[in-house]
Amino acid sequence: MIDHLNSIPIYVGHVKNYKMHLDILDRYINDDSYFGSVNGWISDVKTTFQQTKNRSLPWQIILEDLNEYIQEYLEVLSPVSEYHYKTHMWMNRYSKGEYMEPHDHISKSDQISFAYILNSQGQNNFVFENRVDWINSFDNNDLRGTIFTNLPVNSYIPEQKDGTLLIFPSSTIHYVTPNTSNDLRITISGNISIKVGNYFVDERDATLKTKDVKVLDI
Repeated sequence: MIDHLNSIPIYVGHVKNYKMHLDILDRYINDDSYFGSVNGWISDVKTTFQQTKNRSLPWQIILEDLNEYIQEYLEVLSPVSEYHYKTHMWMNRYSKGEYMEPHDHISKSDQISFAYILNSQGQNNFVFENRVDWINSFDNNDLRGTIFTNLPVNSYIPEQKDGTLLIFPSSTIHYVTPNTSNDLRITISGNISIKVGNYFVDERDATLKTKDVKVLDI
């Protein structure tokens, strides 16, 4: 299903075999040697992002299962020529009270990002935010609801049961509210870099391999 935060296309889907992915990662989730904090983040959530052992995690198995969902999202963008894409993934481990501040995934190489919620602990913590000045001006002056009832929203919180996959443009601002559970909230984040053409990638990369796929024309 594709929802929209104003004009931003956001894919909200459910991965059929998410339990298998959770089982595959189970041996790593409580191994602190895979996790660390990231300089520059306000949050102290533990993550495999920028950790040396992240590349040794079994990403290829999970990526192959996510391919159909990523393709479904890309089709919405009306591809017109061949393309290939590489995917970089990491795991996040939220203890009670841990959160993630508002941010985006903008970079020179990445166009699409995703969040794969393996264990939500029954919470809808992931929030999309649209910082549009003209929308905020209505909210800042208390005009929403008191005068106008049909204004675009500046945030979107999809339902997030275990196995939920969210795909969105890397420029989309999002954040994660504090985990209120005593148990770990486990998610996977990823970025997708898209290039024109068709090729096979080295299996040593945590990369999604595609052949004769259709295109993304941005």
